[in-house]
Parts: sequence; structure tokens; C-alpha cells
Amino acid sequence: MGLEALNMTEKDVRVLSAAQIGVISELTSLESAPTRRTKKEAVLQRKKQLFRDTFKTVDIIGNSAEEFLGTKPKDYPSHKARLVLIELVMANPFAPYELKFKAQDKRKALESVVPYLGLSSEDIVSTEKSVKEARTAHTKHAWGKILVIGTVGTVVLAAGGWILAPVIGGALGAGAGLSGAAAVFHGLAILGGGSIAAGGAGMAGGTWLVTGVGAAAGATVGGGGLLLYNLGRHTMAQEVWKLQVTFKEVLLRQDQDVLKAQNVIIELRNRQKELEESLAEEQKLNEARSHRIKELKEMIKFVKQSIEWMEKEQTALARA
Repeated sequence: MGLEALNMTEKDVRVLSAAQIGVISELTSLESAPTRRTKKEAVLQRKKQLFRDTFKTVDIIGNSAEEFLGTKPKDYPSHKARLVLIELVMANPFAPYELKFKAQDKRKALESVVPYLGLSSEDIVSTEKSVKEARTAHTKHAWGKILVIGTVGTVVLAAGGWILAPVIGGALGAGAGLSGAAAVFHGLAILGGGSIAAGGAGMAGGTWLVTGVGAAAGATVGGGGLLLYNLGRHTMAQEVWKLQVTFKEVLLRQDQDVLKAQNVIIELRNRQKELEESLAEEQKLNEARSHRIKELKEMIKFVKQSIEWMEKEQTALARA
């Protein structure tokens, strides 16, 4: 099984979307503040409608995890289930809206959904641990609005979201000189269709960076480095961070596939090289202290740190 096995099909995106709605539903039911609960219910209804519109279904989505995940294919691959879990753990279910929720409520919501993915609460704990460990590779990074996993208290999350297809689509469109909705639709068309479902292929767990989607899409806008730059430093960092977690949870912990893990590192090095090529070109066109130069240098640093972390994790597995 090669890296292409990590690609998310439309069925997989449907599972991810349904699972995310399950998380939102549970978080809404656990909300004790009346005003905030009303807002969460409104977001939940919007997400349900988006699900219907995206997947062309007229079925009424219920209010239990079992009903949400009734569309999950039988014998769902465990590595796909873990990719879905990584997205659920690291994303803000209410994005693009900003609503507070307690970390312990997020855990309860995840626990209500994962059994229908064939996973357990232990898998949630392991994934959250890997998220924290992966973050240690970037101790000096300015995290901004990137999701930080916590175990207590209340958090406000503005980054992350349902699926990244519209973001990547917008980045591709920007590279083509477009903006706004025109940029998003142009980019989604490049990725394989005009819908979120079509654009979602290969995008869970940061895997699009190494499965060919990133390279192929980058070729349409003058290089993968420019694609990553157009995503923005924080979005790129979140995707690489997710890829680190996928690397440990799926390739090392579950599959123990050293060859595939090495191929991920090789492909990520290619993305680093593309960023370095973009930096060299930008240095010919911009002031040395320009924002564009600084952003690219930060991106290169982040990718390099991620690769070093992956290599350490791979070595630790080999010694175990």
C-alpha cells in the first residue's frame, strides 16, 4: 500500500463531515450557557444544510452519532478512520464561526463519535498526545490562531475547520491572479471538481502535502513553494503539524510501515526544496526585510523542524 492509499475519496470526506457534525451536536447538547447554546444550534443547522447540499442528500440528519455516521462504508479502513480522528481532534468544529467550548466537552464529543469509526477513547488519548509531542518541534513558532490542544479550561478556536479544500482552492486561484469566490472555484476546479467533496480528495491529516496533490497543484501556479506561500504561514503550519501527527499515529503506530514513512519524509523534503526555490526567486524581487521574505523563511524553518521530528520518531521506533 503506497502513499496514495492515504488519499481521501468523496466517501471518506462524507464520513469526516458526518463525524464533525456528530461532534458539533454533542458539544451543543453539553453547552450550559443559553445564549451560546442558541448560537451553536444555529451553526449546527447550517452545517447540516451544507452536508445536504454538498452530498446531494435529502435525508434528514438526526441528532446522534450513529445517525450521522450511518453513511460510513462497511469495513471502513482503520488508517482512514485515524485520519478522520486526527482532523476531528485538531480542527475547530464550529469554524469559521468563533464559539467557546470546554476542552473536556470536546473530549466527550469525540468519545461519542469514535466508536462508529471503529476506534476507542484510547485512540483519542494517543492522538492528542501525538499532537502535543509534534508541537514541541516548533517551540519558538508564533502559533497565532492555530489550534492548541488542552485538557482543562475553555478555549476559543478560530483556525482549522471542516475541510481544507476551499482554502487550498483559494490559494490556487490567488496564484492564478484571482481573488475571492472566483479564486476558490478556480482552485477547486483544478483540484478535481467544483464541489467541496471533489476538492477534499487527499486533504485529511495533512496528507495532501505528500500524496501528489500538493505537487500537482503547485505545478499549476508556478511551483509548490508558491502554493504553500499562498496558503499563508499559519494554515501551512497547521497542515504540516497534522502531517506530523499522521506520520506517528498512522504510519508508525498503526502500520509500522518504515518504507512509507520514509517516503513521506522524502516528499516533505521536496516541499522544503520548493519553498527554498521560491525564496531564492523572491529575494531577487523584494527588499531583504520584506514580509514575503520573512514568511518564506519561517515556512522553511517550520518544515525543516517537522522533518527532523519525524526522523527522530522513526529512529525511536527502529530502536524499540
